[in-house]
Amino acid sequence: MAGTALRRRRGLLAGGAAAGFVAVAATLVALNLAPSSTEPVPPVVAAGALMPSTEPNCDRRWGYEAADVRVFLRQEITDQQRIDLHEALRSDPLVRSVTFQSHDEAYARFKEIYKDSPDLVNAVKPEQIPESFQVTLARAADFSRLVANFRETGGVDQILGGPCPARSGSGEGE
Repeated sequence: MAGTALRRRRGLLAGGAAAGFVAVAATLVALNLAPSSTEPVPPVVAAGALMPSTEPNCDRRWGYEAADVRVFLRQEITDQQRIDLHEALRSDPLVRSVTFQSHDEAYARFKEIYKDSPDLVNAVKPEQIPESFQVTLARAADFSRLVANFRETGGVDQILGGPCPARSGSGEGE
């Protein structure tokens, strides 16, 4: 009698283990076959690809001349953060001018910069291009101070710039 009970327990244990294994395998297969319910997030074009073109013979050092800087914004920036940042940049004594560039304006500029690469242009959508503020500093030497003042500001992704002003199309600020 004891032998029959022991065989029955072993059989139930083996059957339970097999059923558990099948359940885990079926769950893994179902998860891998099920379509993703979330929409993929479109990649963002690197901000460095949108920097203003500079004169090829520019050899200026950081100093007392003006400098063009781009403050690239995060995709998830709120309208209030954008307004606050714009006001803060406009009122900063280091800044000579500020111009906002929307996704669509940045995309038009991107298409112009990469007009000789139609496959690249066709692969990018306007919403993938970050919004930015084009900032002209009164003195290029103040770039690091501007970065220190604004890098932790809500909505700011990157701040890029250089001592050589942009060629045509850099625009004037407010």
